[in-house]
Order: sequence, then structure tokens, then C-alpha cells
Amino acid sequence: MLLPIAILIVAISLIFYAYFRFKSMLGCWPPVVTYIFTAVYWTMVAAFFYRMFIGESLNLTLSYISGIIGYNWFFIFIWMIIIIAGLDVLRLLSWLTRFQPSFILDNIVIVQRVFSLSILFFVVLLISVGNYRFNHPKVVRLSLNKDLIENSPVSHEEKTEENSGRLRIVMASDLHMSSYIAARDVERFAKMINRENPDIVIFAGDLADRSIEPLERLNLGRYFGEINSKYGIFAVPGNHETYGGKREDLFNLYRTWGIKVLKDSVCTIEDRVSIVGRDDRSNHRRASLDTLLKRAGTEIPVILVDHQPYDLGDYENRVLLYLGGHTHKGQFWPATAIVKQMYELAYGYLKRGSTHYYVSSGLGIWGPKIRLGSDSELVVIDLKYR
Repeated sequence: MLLPIAILIVAISLIFYAYFRFKSMLGCWPPVVTYIFTAVYWTMVAAFFYRMFIGESLNLTLSYISGIIGYNWFFIFIWMIIIIAGLDVLRLLSWLTRFQPSFILDNIVIVQRVFSLSILFFVVLLISVGNYRFNHPKVVRLSLNKDLIENSPVSHEEKTEENSGRLRIVMASDLHMSSYIAARDVERFAKMINRENPDIVIFAGDLADRSIEPLERLNLGRYFGEINSKYGIFAVPGNHETYGGKREDLFNLYRTWGIKVLKDSVCTIEDRVSIVGRDDRSNHRRASLDTLLKRAGTEIPVILVDHQPYDLGDYENRVLLYLGGHTHKGQFWPATAIVKQMYELAYGYLKRGSTHYYVSSGLGIWGPKIRLGSDSELVVIDLKYR
């Protein structure tokens, strides 16, 4: 209980710190600028907390609007803190060294105005570029077999036999569907998947952001019904499915969409490959890896899907392919640097022993629709398992 309270106190302190420091920077402008800044800043703060704590339980249109305003404030707020911290370090160094350029002191109002306008331009540019990168996902293509990784993709036309020992797996993680990532985005995702002619479609956790209501009310399941996959669509639980408090209801909804939910369970594809789906590690009672692999057996290759990429060494030489997500590759800087220190494999491909690993940055996002230092991606894996 003390930790959440401490986090809330720190967060509120930083919010007020950013406000008052930036407000003081605007003293070089007419008072109306400060009034506008105050109104915009606190409106965005209110929208963020409304979205986080009330969110999609009420009007979905209001929820969507508050998501746009509030999540973009969250991104701006992070950069406000970074900029302020940098300025305060420079001020401290100036005070310690007594180094104060005369040009700045003699033209302080002009310098402050140019600097504040530069910050505005910089933040708008970051949001624009980041939003473009989110709205233009890339397709990552891998051609894998038991012994090596090739960079060139394998087309469906190259499969000369039905039982050639190849599978085309199309994997996506972290869609975070809600009133914010909704019909337009999900329709685009479904079309991307269909263009790859998948044998198997795998969603590696966090299909939903938290709430089941927008998924039902916006009828997002209709887009999953349009996905063509030879052996079906599979999904494993993520941590965000837990946050809304209706985890099992979400899984039942996924099933009505034609998705096979692998929650500590195994599915065999025509006696050719076993897909093992682990429950998310947020469920401390999830089945052990030994139990799941025993169910899968050793006669055919195993593809294991686990949302959060921890303890990767446990899978080495025990499965042919590991698939995960969760990290978003940090989504935008500075989180992109932080996640590299948090995970052995925060993003991308790794081969260890006879096991291939791939951790995706995700097709969707959490929070602002911004990607900087990361990409939204769909992963297409042509797997040769014989």
C-alpha cells in the first residue's frame, strides 16, 4: 500500500514541478500566453487521469478524446521533465562556475522567447514523426530452420508440397485494443495479416488494453472474422488482460471471434507442430514450463508463446521457437534505453543452442500513438521444422 502512495506523491510532485518551471519560462511573453498554457496543461492532465481511472466505463467518444489529449500530454510531460532537468543542470553549472555569457544576459527576453518557441517546435515535431511511425507499421520477415537464420523471406509459392515441413507464422503482440486503438487501427492490422497468407496467426498477449466494454460495443471482433489463416488464430494472455478485472470474460469474447486462447495449454497442428501457450507471469499460479512441455511431448517441434520475455534460458534446447512481446522496445526514448537494461532480449531475434527467440516490439502501443526509437511491427516467420 505504501508503494502506490509513494509513486502517486512523486508523480503529483513532478506534474506541479513541470508546470511551475515552464510557467516561469513563459514570463517573457504577455500574460495571456501564461493563461493559455495553464488552461491547456491542466486540461491535458485531467484528460490523462480521466482516461486512466474512469476511461472506458462511460462514453466511448469522450474516452477516445481524453485518450488523444491525455496520452499526448503524458509524452509531452516526459519531455518537459527531460528539458527542465537539463536546464537546471546548466543553471547549476553556471552558478558554480560563474560562467554567464553576456549575449544571453543582454538579450534575455529574446533568448527566452526563441528557446520557448524552439521547445514547442521540437515537441510538435516529435509527436508528428512518432505518430507517423505508429501509423505505418513495418513487416519483419524471418526465415528460420533448426540450424540457422536466413534473412530472405520464403514465399508461399516456394512451398511445393503440403507437408514440406514449412509453416508461415504471422505473429503480432500488444495490440492494446480499446476505444483509442479501435476500428480503423484493427481493420488495418487485419488487412496486413491477410496480405501475408498465414498458415498460423499468433497474438502474443495484450490483445486488449484493459476493458472489455469498447471491444464489445465497437464490435471489433468483426475484423478478426476477416482474417484468413489455414490452421487458425491463437492468442496467449498478457498482463493487460488482467488489469480490467474481467480476464475470463475477455477470453470468452476472443473465442467468439474464432480465436483459440492458449492459457497454459497445448495445441497440435496436424501432428506436425505443437503450439504451447503460457499464461501470463502475472498469474503466479500458472503451470510450470516442465508441465507444459511434458504435455507437448518430444515427438514434434514446439513453438512456445509467452507474453513477457523473462527467464529465456529456461527454454534453451527445449523448444524450437520462442515468441514474446510486452516490451514494446520501450516505444519511445528514454524508455527504449531503459528496457534494454531490464531484459536479456528486449527486442528482436536471438539464437541460443537449437532454440530461436523473437521478442516483438508490438503492432499496437500503450498510451500515445507515438513510436520513436522503435517501430510498430508485424512479424512473419517462415519456419522450416524438418
